[in-house]
Amino acid sequence: MTKTPDFTHATYRLVRCIGCDATVSVRRPQAGEYAQCPRCHQKLQSGSRWSLKRCSLIALSILILMPFALGYPLLSLDLLGTKIDASVWKGIWKMAVEGYSYTAFMIFICAVLMPVSFAILVIMLQLSKLLKIKPRNVLLFVGYIKPWVMFDVYLVALGVTMFKVREYATLEVDVYLIAFVFTALLTT
Repeated sequence: MTKTPDFTHATYRLVRCIGCDATVSVRRPQAGEYAQCPRCHQKLQSGSRWSLKRCSLIALSILILMPFALGYPLLSLDLLGTKIDASVWKGIWKMAVEGYSYTAFMIFICAVLMPVSFAILVIMLQLSKLLKIKPRNVLLFVGYIKPWVMFDVYLVALGVTMFKVREYATLEVDVYLIAFVFTALLTT
């Protein structure tokens, strides 16, 4: 009875170039190195310092900070004697009630649902690695969801709003804005 060889710790592996479709044998690059196709000089893979364990810890941090970043007021506006607390959830709800339901839905998808789903999928990748399960479907979902994670765009929009509104109203920054900024940075 012959035993199947275990190639999980092999130093060389076959990689297909996305530029010229050549199959190249490359060794696993170290941090700061990258493999290059000898035919078209396309970058094949790089030795990234970001391990899956580190990414899953960042994803867990995102999930911990997300309720504070979304549910609590980020800014307080004093407009003509009326105090308005601005949070992401209140903004989405206000847009939906005022007749901008499609815009509210897209903000919900891009600033709430997709970042949470992305963080959960990264944690699922780590769990599948620990349980020695092939995460093909999880990797497919990560590839589909990644372009829709736009929490950083919401941060830029908040900065522009803060700059524009300060001319018309008194603006107070709440402590939960820190959680929002850290969540946006970790998501990026």
